[in-house]
Order: sequence, then C-alpha cells, then structure tokens
Amino acid sequence: MMAEKGKRIVVTGGTGLIGSRLSELLAADYQLTVLTRSTHMISNNPSIKYVSWNGESSLASILEGAYGIINLGGENIGSKAWTKQQKEKIINSRLDLAQHLASCLVALKERPQVWIQASATGYYGIDKNQIFDESSPLGTGFLAQVCEAWEGVLQKVEVAGLRKIFIRTGLVLSPAAELWKQLTLTLPFRFAVVAGSGKQKLPWIHIDDELRAIIFLLENQDCQGSFNLVAPRACTMQDLVQTIGLHKPIYFNIHISKMLLGLVLGKEKTRELILVDQEIKPTRLLEAGFKFGCQNIGEGVKRCFI
Repeated sequence: MMAEKGKRIVVTGGTGLIGSRLSELLAADYQLTVLTRSTHMISNNPSIKYVSWNGESSLASILEGAYGIINLGGENIGSKAWTKQQKEKIINSRLDLAQHLASCLVALKERPQVWIQASATGYYGIDKNQIFDESSPLGTGFLAQVCEAWEGVLQKVEVAGLRKIFIRTGLVLSPAAELWKQLTLTLPFRFAVVAGSGKQKLPWIHIDDELRAIIFLLENQDCQGSFNLVAPRACTMQDLVQTIGLHKPIYFNIHISKMLLGLVLGKEKTRELILVDQEIKPTRLLEAGFKFGCQNIGEGVKRCFI
C-alpha cells in the first residue's frame, strides 16, 4: 500500500550529504519542512521550507499535521578524533534531537504516521567471520552503542498507528562523500592510498540507491522495522581501489598500516570506522521489493564518474 503524496514531511539533518539530496527529491511530491541550526537558509524551491531551530524550543507546532518525520540529524562521526568529549557529542547530538522529537508527539492532535530513523551498520559491531542481516543481534563497540541509543529513543515511543523505520546505512558512495574524496585525492599523481591490507569487506551503497530506498520505505506502508541500506554485493577495499583504477590510471598503491592509522586516528576509530570489516545483506529491503540500481561495486564506481 502506497502513501499519499502531497503531504508534509519534517526532515532533520536536511543540509548534510544525504539530507540535502533527499529533500530535493522529496520536494517533487511532498511539502518539506527542514530543521536547521542556521538562521539564514532560504530555499529557491517553494516546496522546501527551512526552519531555524536552536535545539531547545518546542517542535510541536512544526510536527503538528505533518505526515512523516525523517530524522537524519547528528554530529558527524568521522570528521574528528574520537576523544571522550567528541564521543559524548556524537551520542548526545543524536539523543537530544530524537528525544525532543519524541517528547512532542504525545501532545499532538494530528500526529505523524511514519518516522524514519537514521542508524548505521555499526549496529552489528565487527566480526569478519559473520554475515549480518536485520535478524542479527546488536554488536559491541562504540558505534554499536551509538546505534542502540539512537534507535532506542524511537523504539520506546508509544503512539498508536506510528510506523517506525530504522535505516542502518553503510558507507555511502558519492562524489561528494568524504570517503570518495579521500580515495581519489591522489589520482592526479597516478597512485592510490589503501587503508590497511585492503582485504577488509565494505558494506557500501551508492547514494542514488540510498535516497531511493528511503523514499521507497516512506511510501510503502507495509514497511516497518529495521532495514539495512547496503548494496547486495559487498566488496573489499582493494576491490574498490582496483575498480576506480579502471576509470583513472593507477600505477601503484600505498598501503597505510593499521598501526600507523591507530597512532594518527586512534585505535578505536581505526578499528570501527577506518578499517571496518563487515559483510552485511539488505535482506528485508530486497524482500520488500526494492530494486537496486547499483548491485556491485563496478556499477557504483562507474556512476560516481558519470
């Protein structure tokens, strides 16, 4: 059963890599209210309205009458070193926003019918001998802790008729993504930098499929629960670099050791984020009928060069 179009969606994190592109696509069929910390953002699209929010004022008037919530907001996980203070900021930025949204729902007269909550494949932790899908249990580590807390807010919301969706996203492949920029930074010099051995498996997804999947889940009212937003076929870091080499000449690779990465970036961040080694299947998304545009890394990389 498909959702009705033309209704209003509230988006948080709507100015980030995924949120900005998603808002543009949704604006073709919906009215968008995008929460932002900025006080001067104005959209040229009449279907997109930016609303400045200071993190403290009530969101009740904004959520009243909205059809859905897409919560993507939170401190960037990879931009800074994982100091104690930064880890607290990563968790609290997600919890505070999600809890604020949740606290407003109960008092509304016309409540949202669907809440899509961002999460990540870090939920499963790291076990290179395990193939994960949505039925797999919560793992261990900092990212698993973040995902558990993030998802936990919505899990506890008790609002009749609210469809709850948790999107566990992998590494997003996009020319605008930080991962892609780092991988292609040295290409003008005809060499590539590979983190670690290159044998680690990457749970990746092209940004076009990420956006299409979110809209698919929003509009299909039979979809609820957890969904892995990753491509059906995993690849290794070495596979990714070699595939990039089919489009841009790479004469040699420079491998950065785990030890050096740990010294520069910290052991925890290196293990869980930089050298992530996970094989994850999008089982429930495929069962729901979603069709991937980029099923393998060759298709994903090619689209990044178009």
